[in-house]
Amino acid sequence: MSEPKLSLAALYRYPVKGLSAERLAGVDLVAGGGIPGDRRYAISRGADPADAVDPAPAGWRPKAAFLALHNLPALGALDCRVDPASGRIEIRRQGQLLASGDPRDPAGKDALERFFAAFAGPAARGMPRLYAADGVALTDSRTPLVSVVTLASLHDLERSLDESIDVRRFRVNLVIDGGLPWQEFDWVGQEIRCGEVVLAVEERIVRCAAIHANPRTGEADGDLLRPLSRRFGEAVFGVYARVVRGGRLEAGARVSAPAAGRLSDRSSLGLR
Repeated sequence: MSEPKLSLAALYRYPVKGLSAERLAGVDLVAGGGIPGDRRYAISRGADPADAVDPAPAGWRPKAAFLALHNLPALGALDCRVDPASGRIEIRRQGQLLASGDPRDPAGKDALERFFAAFAGPAARGMPRLYAADGVALTDSRTPLVSVVTLASLHDLERSLDESIDVRRFRVNLVIDGGLPWQEFDWVGQEIRCGEVVLAVEERIVRCAAIHANPRTGEADGDLLRPLSRRFGEAVFGVYARVVRGGRLEAGARVSAPAAGRLSDRSSLGLR
C-alpha cells in the first residue's frame, strides 16, 4: 500500500507573541530563517528584576521574560492584526477595537503598552513594554525554526480524549494534512519537502501550559499536558524544523516526507 499523500493544510504566523494567529496564503522562506514576521513583537512582563526586559532592542529573550499564554491565558482571546502597509497593530476582541498604534511611533507604542498594562493586571510586574529585536523572532527557540504539526496526530489525540481540539492551541506554523498519526516523530533527523522548501526536522516539541489556553475564549480550560506525557513519557506534540532550502511556500502545497516506520513499535503510541 502506498503512503497517504501529504499536503500543507494551513500556514500561520503570530505577529505578537501570545496573541492570535495570522493565517497566510503563502510566504517566501530563506535558508536558516523562520516565518517572516513571526513573533516580531512580544510584551515584556515589566520591572521584575528576575525577568525584566530592557525596552531597547537587544536580541532574543526567553519566554519567561514575556507575557504569553503560559502566564496570561487571556491573551489568546485577543485578535491581533498588523497592517502590512503601515505597520500599525490593532487589537480587537469579539470584533471590538480595544487598542491600536504604530509600535515604531512613541505615541502609538505608548498606547499599546498602556492597554497591555490594564489588560494584564497583576500578571504584569510593572509597566509592560512592547519589545522587538531587529531581525530576531521572539519564539521559544533561540535558533530560527518553524513548528510543524499534522492533523492526523491531532485527530488521534481528539479520539483518545473524546473531545475537539483547536489546532491553534499549539501555536503552530505549518499544519500538514494526510499521513499517519504521529508520523512526524519518524521525521526527526530527516528532511521533508513542502513545495519548493526543504526542511530538516530537528526535534519533537516539548509543550508547556500555553496549550491549555483556549484560543476562542482565552480561558485555560483543558489539561493536554498530562495525556501527552502519559502517552510519550513527556508532553510532546509536533516537531521543530530548520529551513535548509528556501523558496515559495503556499497553503495547499504538496508535502514529501520519508515513509513511516522508523518508530518500530507504533502500537506503543496508542495507534489503531
